[in-house]
Amino acid sequence: MSLSKARLGRIHDVMAGYIERGEVPGIVTLVSRRGEVHVDAIRTKVAAGGDLDDLRSQLVALRVTENPPGIDEAETAVAVLQDTIGAPPRVASPEHLDAVGAATRNLERALGDTSASPFAEAMKRSTVAVDALTQEVETAYKVPLE
Repeated sequence: MSLSKARLGRIHDVMAGYIERGEVPGIVTLVSRRGEVHVDAIRTKVAAGGDLDDLRSQLVALRVTENPPGIDEAETAVAVLQDTIGAPPRVASPEHLDAVGAATRNLERALGDTSASPFAEAMKRSTVAVDALTQEVETAYKVPLE
């Protein structure tokens, strides 16, 4: 028996409500059952300092007014990142996080950022916290996880 997608969806919707109301900028929910782990990280949809849809609109306006070199790559990178992120809820598998990280880095580069990726650094730091939380839940839970 696997985790219920419907129930995970309801959990996601409740947590997303906190973000939509501006109570918190982001939430990470971890559900573990019978060896299956679901991590749902929700935050305001930001990349390159703003909402991805807003960024796409800004790039279109920039194309119309200035049409600078690299605009095609930037627009493509935003579209690829949005497609890669996909619609919630979704299991944050290592493969998915790697794909999001790669798409984010491509967008950062397309926008001219050649320094170390802030997204990659944040993901590296969060891995330790997620592993520690998983270990704590698995070893300290008071009843069997079924």
